[in-house]
Amino acid sequence: MGASMTVRICALLLALGLAAPMVAGQQDAGGDLKELNLEQLMNVQFYTASKRAQNASDTPASVTVVTAEEIRTFGYRTLPEVLDGVRGLWVNYDRSYSYLGVRGFSRPGDYNTRILLLVNGHRLNDDIEDGGLIGSEFPLDLDLIERIEIVRGPSSSLYGTNAFFGVVNILTRKAPIATKVEVSSDVGSNYARRGRVTVGLPQLLNGALFSASLYQADGVESLYFPEFDSPQTNGGIAHATDGDRYGSAFALVQWKHFELQALAGSRRKRVPTAAYGSIFNDPANRAIDSRGFVDLGYKRHFVSGMQLTARWYYDAYAYHGIYGFDTWGERVVGRNDTREDWVGSEFNLSRPLGSRNILTAGSEFRYNLRQIQQVHASILPEPIFDDRRTSSVFAVYAQDEITLTSRLSLNGGVRLDRYSTFGTAASPRIAAIYHPDAKTTLKYMFGRAFRAPSASEEFYGDGVTSEANPLLRPETILSHNVGVERALTPELRVSAEAFLNDMDDLIDGTVDRANGLLQYVNAHSYRGKGMNFGMEAQRHGWRGELSYTLQKSDDEQTHQRLANAPLHLAKLKMQVPMGSTFRSGIELRYLSPQYTYLGYRIPERLIANITVSNRKPLLGFDISASCYNLFDRSNYDPVAPYLRQQRILQDGRGFRIKIMRSFSKD
Repeated sequence: MGASMTVRICALLLALGLAAPMVAGQQDAGGDLKELNLEQLMNVQFYTASKRAQNASDTPASVTVVTAEEIRTFGYRTLPEVLDGVRGLWVNYDRSYSYLGVRGFSRPGDYNTRILLLVNGHRLNDDIEDGGLIGSEFPLDLDLIERIEIVRGPSSSLYGTNAFFGVVNILTRKAPIATKVEVSSDVGSNYARRGRVTVGLPQLLNGALFSASLYQADGVESLYFPEFDSPQTNGGIAHATDGDRYGSAFALVQWKHFELQALAGSRRKRVPTAAYGSIFNDPANRAIDSRGFVDLGYKRHFVSGMQLTARWYYDAYAYHGIYGFDTWGERVVGRNDTREDWVGSEFNLSRPLGSRNILTAGSEFRYNLRQIQQVHASILPEPIFDDRRTSSVFAVYAQDEITLTSRLSLNGGVRLDRYSTFGTAASPRIAAIYHPDAKTTLKYMFGRAFRAPSASEEFYGDGVTSEANPLLRPETILSHNVGVERALTPELRVSAEAFLNDMDDLIDGTVDRANGLLQYVNAHSYRGKGMNFGMEAQRHGWRGELSYTLQKSDDEQTHQRLANAPLHLAKLKMQVPMGSTFRSGIELRYLSPQYTYLGYRIPERLIANITVSNRKPLLGFDISASCYNLFDRSNYDPVAPYLRQQRILQDGRGFRIKIMRSFSKD
């Protein structure tokens, strides 16, 4: 799986991709039963924006849906690759974790605390860092995803904290109608290999689905970091320190109005960057993340149109960061441990009030059974830092959707959260949706959202590198968004939107000049603004999506542009049929230059990917081959202050070959 094989595979895929238009022109591509035309996509039922099913064009938010077919067509391997292909989003990677940016904002090293991550509506952000882990530590196999619903803009009026810039809700497959066993395997660059087994049992109660996955990759064999280029640090070369492996399992059982789901995964990632001042090229440096939950849901529809949903759940998360340090000439292994688990419940009731009103109301309670943060050193018998606590949050919310005329509707709601740590937060939202005709939608949305300070930001203070700040306040955002969507024909749709965000009391890390320790404080206010444009076209099996985003976020005191945020984003995605059996997925992504937290300019990023896959089973198999970073460009990402580097080189040209087979019993 060396460089020569990668070049050959990518050259073949490029040749097939260039030949695809000629092949498609010579043969009738027909229609793909799994694909909807653009007019139908406007009427796809979207749940996340209002916690009830409604047409995407009627949601009080800017939304995007990514389908399972799209994930397969473009050969996405991880959730960051999926999100990086979405209009207005981008992802940075520091060889340990992936960070999602949206609407001109992505704080280095924030672990995606300002995005709420859900799986089937279940909150996946943890309760110490409040992070939404999206990289290989994300515990769900992409093959189990039915679709992903993405909501841009503040959504705290329904979801509370973390729904600051948006919500990403991953909806999984359900049990099949026939007994089915599905196996898949793939191999790729850097000796990556993955296997999955999924079993669907429709005869078990009202249907069940079980799945397990394993993945392992050696990573890039040798990584060069010029910041460590000296004889004492192996000339800046980190050797065999980029490996990654994980295992995950998912189960879903349905019975009458109940649905039980369980998800568990564990990821072990070697860290080659000498993070936190650790020894460079030390094989001990690694991060271990384990995440899981059990969720019992209840959903019932009544003849009156009322819908009741409820869930009860138990969650757990553990993190172990293990690093080697040089302490006065002696190698000491340090370990940062986080252990947490919590229980919670949520009740939601949606009911029509006459023919023009739909009222949604609910409550949510979450109790943190354990929030443990510890720091250990191999030379000491007791922890350097040991913080143990419990906490809770209770919330109520209500939303009213009012149809004023056949063309105009209003949507308004508010949520109140009560935290045991700092008090109460209120989050209102209002939206107006106008359809001047059947093909056009105009939206205006205003919302206020908050992010509660995490337990890590408030209470982590080892006295060596950092100090706690229990007086932290929530950060808040006021957001205005205007959008328009227009179906020019059933096969061509355009959209445009503009947004304005005012952020106050942003929580950020700063060094206390009195003692030199890092402390999180409520820092400056920020203003973000921007606009994006999109166009989608589809005809005879062809489909294309073009988007452009202009965005900027500034510190309102210094008037300086925020680090880690490109000014321009441009993306092109094309699905091209290759006869009636195959297709190619071609993707181009452009990010304009970014700046690090110290003002270092990082050149623009340009990525080209191509995937060739079969549209129909071939001898019973689904097969795909992908080439990533087709032109082998050297792309860099900005990183957080806890790294000595300001930028990290990303992977060069790579490939993946995937085979899947299903066995069904009618």
